[in-house]
Amino acid sequence: MMEKQKLLTYILCTLFVTLSSCEKFLDAKSDVSLSVPDNLEDLDALMNNLAIFIDDPRGGEISTDDYYVSEADFNGLFSQDEQNLYLWDDNVYLEDASNDWLRTYNAIYYCNLVLEKLSEIQGVGKTSDHRQFDKVKGEALYHRGKAYFHAAQLWCNAYDASTADLDLGLPLRLSSNFNEQSYRSNLKVTYERIFEDLTNSARLLPTRSSHPTKPSKSAAFGMLSRAYMAVRDYEATGRYADSCLQLHSTLLDFSTLDPESNNPIDEFCEEVIMDGAIGASILTQNRLRVSEDLVELYEDGDLRRTVNFGQRVDGSYIFEGTLKPYLNFSGIATNEMYLNRAESYVRAGQLVLAVQDMNDLLITRHEVDGYVPIDEDMDQQELLDLILRERRKELLFRGIRWMDVKRLNKEGRGIRMKREWQGSMMEMKPGDLRFALPVPRTVIELTGMTQNPR
Repeated sequence: MMEKQKLLTYILCTLFVTLSSCEKFLDAKSDVSLSVPDNLEDLDALMNNLAIFIDDPRGGEISTDDYYVSEADFNGLFSQDEQNLYLWDDNVYLEDASNDWLRTYNAIYYCNLVLEKLSEIQGVGKTSDHRQFDKVKGEALYHRGKAYFHAAQLWCNAYDASTADLDLGLPLRLSSNFNEQSYRSNLKVTYERIFEDLTNSARLLPTRSSHPTKPSKSAAFGMLSRAYMAVRDYEATGRYADSCLQLHSTLLDFSTLDPESNNPIDEFCEEVIMDGAIGASILTQNRLRVSEDLVELYEDGDLRRTVNFGQRVDGSYIFEGTLKPYLNFSGIATNEMYLNRAESYVRAGQLVLAVQDMNDLLITRHEVDGYVPIDEDMDQQELLDLILRERRKELLFRGIRWMDVKRLNKEGRGIRMKREWQGSMMEMKPGDLRFALPVPRTVIELTGMTQNPR
């Protein structure tokens, strides 16, 4: 097994090459000679790089309307990218060294490298530990599928089956060779790759992982449910949510939490299936102010209001419900799966099952003996509206809102995101071209790939 110092040196060198190449965004040649690991143990170690594989893109969450910041806090931001995202600017990415595109394709590079080396190991029969081999391969496929999914939410339009073979997708890098030309696939092919990677990972991964920072079969089912939600395939959404919940269904009882704590929910509480994190200066507790219309959605007796929010002396609200210190949780958890399955049920006309899922979730979010169960006589549209409202209340600041607004507006929901800034009201209307973020200019200049229209 490679010595720790040697492995660390390799990781740092690889990261240097990746970053250098990604600054030229996917097409530059590297003249650095590396000693690439060629055994299963070292490839397993590479997949433990949490800074790469747990770090999810921030652009969608920064762009949502669930919060606002003061002008002073805005001006104090070091990242102009974050400022541009907040203001829905046409030209977002100016800092090539730290943007979402670079980090996403850095993770994809690592996954491709590991998959290639696994294929070489398998070809020469260098491993007898098939269980570990499958686990490492499953992890690489999971993280590649997840990375492409998150990228599709940022740089692609909302999925429409009738136009997906014409809509712009992502450049699908399936090799670690930087010399291969990058070009954009269509959106149909992009999601086919996402589904294929995640489905194959589910076949290979263990039912439960050793720790929530490591993918598992239940995590793959959860990501598949989320991905099918994005394309509005609600039957598959519910099927994979159910598969996930068959393996891991525990919910956290909010009546056991201390709302006076700055972070009342443990980072790896019983709901967490797979870790994930969104880190952005603009989203930290000392800057972020929760939108009042979001806070007002919580009724008396709903413990999420006291657990999730604290109040400043000026009356504005801070978000304290994140599972992660200084970061926002964006991984897979059981509460999302209950909501996914409930929405699938109600859209299929299975109202009793949808009500059961919602009652199972909401009773854990209310004061003891204070929850009034949902009326089973509620009609389909009313129940769907309730589920979507609870979805916003339950999954706030998890990187879900951006996806939900895009998919629901495809169904005619007419959701408009508004932001007050310097005395005027900015607005993102349904169908706004800015819902697909611009590809960084350096990528366009060096690859010639098509830019998202403005």
